[in-house]
Amino acid sequence: MRNYTTGDFKNATLAIRGSGDVARRSDPDDALEWRVWVEEAFDCGWHNDASMAKDGWTPMQEQSDLSMDALEAAYEAAEEVPEYSRAANPGDTLIRLCGDRASVWVTRDGYCTEGVRILRPAPRPLTEAEKIQEILNDLSGAGFMVDPVLLSRHLAEHGVRVVSSDGE
Repeated sequence: MRNYTTGDFKNATLAIRGSGDVARRSDPDDALEWRVWVEEAFDCGWHNDASMAKDGWTPMQEQSDLSMDALEAAYEAAEEVPEYSRAANPGDTLIRLCGDRASVWVTRDGYCTEGVRILRPAPRPLTEAEKIQEILNDLSGAGFMVDPVLLSRHLAEHGVRVVSSDGE
């Protein structure tokens, strides 16, 4: 791993560290110009070039086709979060516009504030009915009759628990 110096950060606009830590230069005229997100601590803070070098960050130049117009279009196309609940699902990718800035992140807890939209929903687990439907589709696609005992075992192997109407 290369050790970077304060000078290496002078012209950088982005920095990464480890698996998930990211930083962006927010205001080059500020003494603490780096906005840092530390994934493991689920926290953010402000740093300068010297502390970025000391803490093992890797400086990068932003190379992206993203524009504010593209982010605004993505926001407009994103799914609105129901106003009454202010909730998304954990793992959803969210987007918020704030003046001349846009924020995009993956939520851990699903809580949203006003103006946040769901850019990309997280994969949802199948419902029990969907699991059963998939299993039955697989079996009917095979083109053969299934013994009820074998069907019951197959369902159980896929995590489906059948309960009779009397609770047994």
